[in-house]
Amino acid sequence: MNKLFPVFFLVLLAESTALSQAVGESRYEQLDSAYIEAAGPKPGRGGYYLYTPEESWGEISVTGEPDIIRRLSTLPGISQGVEGGLGLYVRGGNAGNNRLELGGVPIYGASHLFGLMSSVTPEIIAFSEARTGGFSASSGNFTSGLIAAELKSGHTERPAFSFSASPYIEGAYTEFSSGAFDVRAGGRYSPIPQLGGVITQIAESYSRFGGLVYDLTASVSRRLDDRNSLELMLFSSVDRLDVENERVELDWGWTSWMAKLGWSSRLDADTNLELMIYGSGSNSSQSVTQIVRSSRGTRAISGNLYEITAKCVADRRFSDKFSLSGGMEVMYQLGGFNISAFADTRVKLLRIVDFAAGFRQTIHVGFETVRAGFDLHLLADINLGRNFGLEFSFDRTNQYHHVLEGLPTGWAMNLPAPIDDEFPEETANQVYAGLFSRIEFQANDFFGAMGLHFNLGAYYKAMDNLVSYISSTNMFRYTSSSWRYDVDSGSGSSRGVESSLSLSCERLDLNLSYTWSHTDRCFPEINGGRPFPFKFDRPHILNSRAAFTTSDRTGGSGNRVRQRAGMVVSYSSGNLMTAVLRQYEGSSLPYWDDYSYDAAFVNQIFNRLEMSSVNGFRLPAYFRIDVSYGFEIYRPRTVHNLDITVFNVLNRHNPYMIYNDGGVWKQISIIPLMPSLRWSVSF
Repeated sequence: MNKLFPVFFLVLLAESTALSQAVGESRYEQLDSAYIEAAGPKPGRGGYYLYTPEESWGEISVTGEPDIIRRLSTLPGISQGVEGGLGLYVRGGNAGNNRLELGGVPIYGASHLFGLMSSVTPEIIAFSEARTGGFSASSGNFTSGLIAAELKSGHTERPAFSFSASPYIEGAYTEFSSGAFDVRAGGRYSPIPQLGGVITQIAESYSRFGGLVYDLTASVSRRLDDRNSLELMLFSSVDRLDVENERVELDWGWTSWMAKLGWSSRLDADTNLELMIYGSGSNSSQSVTQIVRSSRGTRAISGNLYEITAKCVADRRFSDKFSLSGGMEVMYQLGGFNISAFADTRVKLLRIVDFAAGFRQTIHVGFETVRAGFDLHLLADINLGRNFGLEFSFDRTNQYHHVLEGLPTGWAMNLPAPIDDEFPEETANQVYAGLFSRIEFQANDFFGAMGLHFNLGAYYKAMDNLVSYISSTNMFRYTSSSWRYDVDSGSGSSRGVESSLSLSCERLDLNLSYTWSHTDRCFPEINGGRPFPFKFDRPHILNSRAAFTTSDRTGGSGNRVRQRAGMVVSYSSGNLMTAVLRQYEGSSLPYWDDYSYDAAFVNQIFNRLEMSSVNGFRLPAYFRIDVSYGFEIYRPRTVHNLDITVFNVLNRHNPYMIYNDGGVWKQISIIPLMPSLRWSVSF
């Protein structure tokens, strides 16, 4: 382990094999961490999950922060990329095919410290929805998963404040009413860059470590009358990190921002109208400068994505059995316009069938192209009895921009690119069928009323017009004029069986999810045009979570103290990689007597490697156990929370990559045992 940083700072330094050699020999390196287990699925929705930040008290993560993004990582049908990272692959899609909405506005690149945590203040969130299927047409421009987080709204009865602290991030949140305005605002700051700099000085190394990490989220609403209100929403997230020693200089930068102005009106008891205009965007950049014999060589890569959108949505409830909503959206993104019209309807048929349908028509107008596409969503729940039923869904979705995804090793290599006739919009067609069951019963006096939820289903997904780098080295020479020559367009497919089981009551919350799946890709210029498995194709994924209230009592002072314990078990098949199988030694050139080059350079000149097929080598299985214990102390005017967590309590070094270094096989692992302590107070 690199001696310059304690284990919880190495999350910033796992860059690549070359970077490992630049900062010192290391067998295990850390990238990032955090793990939040999702709440159990709601009955009748195999691809729909609903949760609040308060429901995450039993979840285990390095920072202990409730996380609106990472909860998705343990749902059925989700494959996780880098351990603990935010690269999530929903039913075989790419990470860049997911959509995160905050108050109805898409957020791009909303993460801190290479995916250690999301950059949205959790206290400002009212609830979040996660969907892997059964989408509505009001949200578009994605083909995989959807996370929609809604901010707290309505009148603030009294001022409230809260503070939180952990080794990783410190936060503050407030909400209050000022006359006609209701204000909610939260911000967080991470001391990791500054603490990293202190540790390098104590270690008397030649390295410099610094940067700045923070986020801000705020909303201001004004109620004009009983029917109309205005809302202003702002969001900003900044990550700036730099590391330097005598051989290498590293600079990272991520920024994400959003601003929204919205007007909502209740036209009558059953009709609502909402108008909004917003801007949203992100920028990422990174550079590596290597210093060899007083000479400097720099590699840099950057990308940015922003959009400006005007949107109108109206909905009307005609009866208990029929409702209708629809609207229009005009969006400017990557130099082109997307003009969309959409409609959703929900109908109850024959008293046992809940049917929903959505349609979205989009016309894309670019500099040199005009394209049209449609999204279609169908969802039917058939209630066969009081406690069980069947569900069927079909989703056709389109994404009108590409995200060129590089190796997920910390580089800012996810670069947005526009669509055109050569690289048209990405399309996915997905079908799901399953059964659901919900049983409620009275257990005993200790556990009380309990609810048992069970879902079992299968999906098939076909994807077209996907883009990929032909070679991972192409991303290092990306320019706006050459990316088209470095990528290829192809297709993919994914199929799987998903199951989930949850048992919940006031004291106990148990969740278990299992997914069997297979995902592949096919590109004309990759692997000779033959299909190959996706890098994060994991045939088996198993996640379980247990949260138990061990004590809940009121002491003689009148203070209520609640204690709780939690455990998470995560297992999955290892991810895939293209590996070196063997090396053939070549003969040196005549009169070669220049020994000023190192052995690795000479080895690359004369010797030849035999590689596996694309993603033809599967790493050992991933396995991790996390534990936690927490205290909630309710006093007359304050509530204190103290959470102690141990991530990867077995200290298992799960391999992310293996490589041969001078004849010695080594592996890169992400997170060893990671203890954490988080305290918060609200009043």
